[in-house]
Amino acid sequence: MKTDKGCKKRKDTVFILRMNKSLRDKLRKNAALAGLNQSEYLRRLISNRQIISSGQRKQVDQLIYELNRIGNNINQIAHALNGQFYSYPADAQDMKKLQKELQETIRTILMMWNK
Repeated sequence: MKTDKGCKKRKDTVFILRMNKSLRDKLRKNAALAGLNQSEYLRRLISNRQIISSGQRKQVDQLIYELNRIGNNINQIAHALNGQFYSYPADAQDMKKLQKELQETIRTILMMWNK
């Protein structure tokens, strides 16, 4: 667990929690879906940190990959526009296409996080 200053805080306290079998099973299931052990899952719940499932993690990783790819393409176009290979009409169309693709990806990310 990290503190507000980003330093690792030692976990030196044991907390015993009693619950019925149904709650225990639900805790195990939810922790497994999030790819966390039960202790880390509870710590994240208590500290209001985001918990995402492994399926959502894959989606986020894919979206980050796509955003990086789009950013790389935009940088290449900007470099060409500032260099000797300037071809405004075709580059402007490419830039508009990339901007639209970036906006759609950002919209997808926002919709996923607002569920």
